[in-house]
Amino acid sequence: MIAFFRHIRKQLLAKSKFSKYLLYAIGEIVLVVIGILIALQINNWNESQKLIRNERIILTSLKTDFLANVKKIDSVLKEQKKQKLTVVQYLRYFNSDTKITLDSLTLKLWWTTAYRPFHSTDGTLSSLLNSSRIDLIKNNTLKEKLTAFPSDYNTYKEHEEEYEYYVKLLRQFAADHFSFSPYVEGLENQPISIPAKGENWIGNLRHQNDVAGLALQLQWYTLPALENIKTKNSEILNLLNESIDENTKANQ
Repeated sequence: MIAFFRHIRKQLLAKSKFSKYLLYAIGEIVLVVIGILIALQINNWNESQKLIRNERIILTSLKTDFLANVKKIDSVLKEQKKQKLTVVQYLRYFNSDTKITLDSLTLKLWWTTAYRPFHSTDGTLSSLLNSSRIDLIKNNTLKEKLTAFPSDYNTYKEHEEEYEYYVKLLRQFAADHFSFSPYVEGLENQPISIPAKGENWIGNLRHQNDVAGLALQLQWYTLPALENIKTKNSEILNLLNESIDENTKANQ
């Protein structure tokens, strides 16, 4: 093709048809410019499709992580709420005139000292925040919520540390005052015993305050913070679904 145009140009010059040559030259320049513009357009389209594919990979990976969080949050919330009810029931023993069996007290204290933490699945989000890849996400609202999520999670973890603190206090009290060996399979017939130093434990104000502290920690801080995480997680999932739909349309 280039040889063909070169041949025409030589013929025009040889016949001294300068005006026609000039028109030809202009036409050739226009064709070259058009070719360059088409090439740039194709290149830009290819780059755009590449960005769309990369965004979809990120969105899909984030959705997998935040869906995993849904199951974890629901499970931990359920267990922490049950624990709070158990703690409240245990607290009632301190102000009850009803005769309470040692077996009942032991089991209540056992369930009171359970520790149920929540660990977020955040591998994809951490990777994004530690790089510039989060800019591949087009939805600005989604980016803002993703960027803020670690702060909400850290707030919850701070409350969870206080929750763990009270659990450890009660576990230590249980270890000092109760024998749990009768509940081990094969030792069912062993008598349930309590050391003499713990006979008046139900009137132990420090222990009562520790139990109340656990109840209040769950009620005022840990549970509300986890409910907030659940809300934020749900909002992000909704935005992820919207962004994935938009990405799919852009790729069609």
